[in-house]
Amino acid sequence: MGTVEVSSLTKRETFVSILIIGLLFFIFGFVSWVNAILIPYFKIACELTNFESYLVTFAFYISYLVFSIPSSYLLKRIGFKKGMMIGFLGNGRRCFYLYTCGAHKNLMRSSFWGYFQ
Repeated sequence: MGTVEVSSLTKRETFVSILIIGLLFFIFGFVSWVNAILIPYFKIACELTNFESYLVTFAFYISYLVFSIPSSYLLKRIGFKKGMMIGFLGNGRRCFYLYTCGAHKNLMRSSFWGYFQ
């Protein structure tokens, strides 16, 4: 798959491309924002301590550190479009896990703390 020259794109194609990229950044930013908003509700629903509830945020942001280098190699190998799709599939999977933890209050506590006790 070759590169596309910017001069060969029409104004409509350029607008649609920028709109799609802006929408994708908005979606990923929304997921980051809503994570912080949900912490008090995690505390209540899962009966967590302050430390345990903030592990949710810690795990979310530490994943940026842990997965940044492997993700760059993945993007180089498979391309940006497929990489974004993998990112969305990962977000969908995490949303499903979040729903599961909310439906089963002690699942989050038992699955995480079970390894350390």
